[in-house]
Amino acid sequence: MRKTAMIGLSLCLSLGLSLMGSLAHAADKWIVAQSPNFTVYSNVNAKATEAYVRNLEKFRYIIGAFYGLSGMAFRGRMLSRSRG
Repeated sequence: MRKTAMIGLSLCLSLGLSLMGSLAHAADKWIVAQSPNFTVYSNVNAKATEAYVRNLEKFRYIIGAFYGLSGMAFRGRMLSRSRG
């Protein structure tokens, strides 16, 4: 179980770093992607931002399962998205 958490952490960190690297090349068009537990502001495309938020939810679920925390059910759908 611990190995799974480390793989999840590595996946999220890798994705986060790749998104941060692409921010320097993105336009100044900001979007907001929200899940039940996270709000992410980004100027990369909406699809990539939504994927990042889903991965954050997956990571939250893995960590919750690893530590036995309650209320950590994975919710893989986006609640809202706005473009600005």
